[in-house]
Amino acid sequence: MTEAVANYKLAKDNHQLSHIPGSFGWPVIGHTISLVKDLYGTVDKQYKEFGPVSKFGLAGFKGVLLCGPDLYQQIYLDKEKNFSAEMGYMGSLGRFYKGALLLRDHEEHRFQRRMMQTAFKNDAMKGYIDTMGPMLNEAVESWDGQKDFHFFPAIKQALLDVAATIFVGLGKDDERADKLNTAFTDVANGLMGLITKEIPGTAYAKGKKGERYLHEFFGALIDERRKNDGIDTFSYFAKEKNEDGEYFSDQDIVAHMSFLLFAAHDTTTSALSHLLYHLG
Repeated sequence: MTEAVANYKLAKDNHQLSHIPGSFGWPVIGHTISLVKDLYGTVDKQYKEFGPVSKFGLAGFKGVLLCGPDLYQQIYLDKEKNFSAEMGYMGSLGRFYKGALLLRDHEEHRFQRRMMQTAFKNDAMKGYIDTMGPMLNEAVESWDGQKDFHFFPAIKQALLDVAATIFVGLGKDDERADKLNTAFTDVANGLMGLITKEIPGTAYAKGKKGERYLHEFFGALIDERRKNDGIDTFSYFAKEKNEDGEYFSDQDIVAHMSFLLFAAHDTTTSALSHLLYHLG
């Protein structure tokens, strides 16, 4: 690895985008409002007016909007190591999930992925399905006959229960599961907070408190998970070893477990809610 590549995190950000066509939108808020109202329409309008590469602004961010599979492939494969996920996400996800797999670059990313190789093999995945199937069936059956039923909070709670069991190895009736779910939800809300300083009473401050709880919770259980024969993701991560036959660091395990709850749960909740909305 060249010195230039090794020290890329020390380089100053390039904010000079005047040579790229496009529009940052309104001052401060950028295109945020139109994007929320009509995601596809806003992106399509930008593409038709300025082409596949254009400058684009959101609340607090100014950057470049890329459209098309070839450009996505160039960015995500990043064979020449031109891009940094860690630096790109540092102002958003990085506020709560620094060290997570999505925020690792290049060789470091590949090294950390080894922690997950057993947890996502066929045998492990089959075990997850055998566990989550009855849990989801029970949840759906419990919705029958409920008055004033709201799908979003119901599926969110069901998936949080599944995540606590599949990922962390906690039973549905384990009181720690409720505390874990509360902390996770507070972090998710903190990510959306407009204030990004830890001021008492703000969603951000509550999210930071939740983040600390998650770190303490996972950190305290790593040794226990290494000694048991659990089939939850946390146990697989804790017992995985690197090429030198050593366990991954507690700090790395904690970072990946914290982000896994967010990455796997929040996306599924959103996808299922949109599915029900369009079916309706």
